[in-house]
Amino acid sequence: MGIESDQEMLQLIGTEDEIMSAMMTSIEESHKLGIHFQQQAIKYISGNIKQRRGFPSTSHYTSRTSPEDYTMDILANIILAHVPVII
Repeated sequence: MGIESDQEMLQLIGTEDEIMSAMMTSIEESHKLGIHFQQQAIKYISGNIKQRRGFPSTSHYTSRTSPEDYTMDILANIILAHVPVII
């Protein structure tokens, strides 16, 4: 998505108090886990999802596909399919 910082993400979502309060738990958790950059987040997510073969959008993957590439594809084409992604 091209977002590199917490501040930039909050500015895109909204700076209203309710939105910022709702997002703070997630932001605090990522900092506790030592996740500060986009690549660290991709690596963390890729370590916590299972690669599934035969799922419609992932059937083109092979055993040599990196977990990070698989994660980026899942995020871009399934979870955040409605959001433009800048890679």
